[in-house]
Amino acid sequence: MGSGPGGFVTKVKKFDSNGNSLWNYFDNAGIGAAQNFKFTPDSNLVIVSRSIFGSINGYAKIDRNGNNIWSFAGVNSLTAGDISGDALGNTFLVHGIYQSGVTGSTLKKLSPNGALLWSKDFTNLLAFRVETGSDNNPVMSGYPVPGSGGAAFLKTDPNGNQLWFNADADSIYNFLSHAMMRTDAQNNIYLAAGIMTNMGMCKVNSNGTNAWAIVFGTGYSQAFTLGTDNHVYVTGGATAKLVQPSPPVSCNLPVNLSVSNITATSARVNWTAIPGVIRYHVFYKKSNETTWTKKYINGSKSFTVLNNLECGRQYKWKIRTLCDTVGPDIISAFSPVQSFNTLSCRLADDSQNAQAAYDFQVYPNPVHDILKVRSSDLSDETAEVHIYNLMGIHIYSGIIYSNREFAVDVSALQSGVYQLKITSGTMNKCVRFVKQ
Repeated sequence: MGSGPGGFVTKVKKFDSNGNSLWNYFDNAGIGAAQNFKFTPDSNLVIVSRSIFGSINGYAKIDRNGNNIWSFAGVNSLTAGDISGDALGNTFLVHGIYQSGVTGSTLKKLSPNGALLWSKDFTNLLAFRVETGSDNNPVMSGYPVPGSGGAAFLKTDPNGNQLWFNADADSIYNFLSHAMMRTDAQNNIYLAAGIMTNMGMCKVNSNGTNAWAIVFGTGYSQAFTLGTDNHVYVTGGATAKLVQPSPPVSCNLPVNLSVSNITATSARVNWTAIPGVIRYHVFYKKSNETTWTKKYINGSKSFTVLNNLECGRQYKWKIRTLCDTVGPDIISAFSPVQSFNTLSCRLADDSQNAQAAYDFQVYPNPVHDILKVRSSDLSDETAEVHIYNLMGIHIYSGIIYSNREFAVDVSALQSGVYQLKITSGTMNKCVRFVKQ
């Protein structure tokens, strides 16, 4: 608060790096006594204030030269409010619902020039704080209704539609005196508060799930910051450092890429599995196409089979890894583009009707003496195995049982190219192999 032309009002003062005063801003819209202010991603300042008498909140936005951009005064609220901005210059305001018999919070969105875009009520949360992440989605925190204490969080999209609600982020504790909220680079949310005898803090992941909650020290938490080491530094009744693991900062690129089991309509692409990977993203397409087909593979896998390909065509493929989904996804760059050719259409036989749900491995290929066939997706069925030469002459028959390896002695075959045909019910699949 400071004495300006309009009396004792909210005041903002800027100093240079040597401590010299550069300018003073004095509110003239009657927003009340200053409670908090924040820098915004669009390089301005937003201010939240509250009346000295009565139950009224006020809000304002100024630029870094001390010029008023807009003011939003006279907002009735039984609770103190908060304010935050997004990267597009919009601002989110939070305050209590001012209606007899109704408990909850109102979230408002203002345009860069201060025009009200929308206002929405949430009756499951009595919010005291709001922050906006790098995804431009606002998050509110406060007491879960009926408001007897605790730590609840609610996140919406930029249009005010609820994305998730966490009514119990403080676990077995009953957090009171909410002091400060922040988001980190991954859009996880932190809240400093306390209980009757101890300081407290909790963290909620960007998807709304609980990360951790803790009480420590004495008194109440008042303020905290996030260090470059990803640890939390908090002060209040005591000063403490809360240690947490660093988030992954990189995602390794898949290596040892290869293609095997090429047929007229399918191919198996392989790589070396990377520990800790959540998913692999495999993109593939015909060489003359511009649109990639996408396939997502579990992080424990080291291969996938591309089915329903066209015979006699060149295909290109590439792969990347997804290592973390908490906050912005951490994804590697794509591998260099790889290529392979499907077999000639004259070898396709009835493999055009192969069902992608069946994944057969045929190895080694080329083979000297023992050719092995294995299915990981055959369920409880059995399959017939047949071998033909390129003239269509039948050479061998056998049966492969569910999830078992089937071995064929091909040492007596002459060197050359052969067709291995696998049938099970209505499923037919042809794989070419080379006998050396």
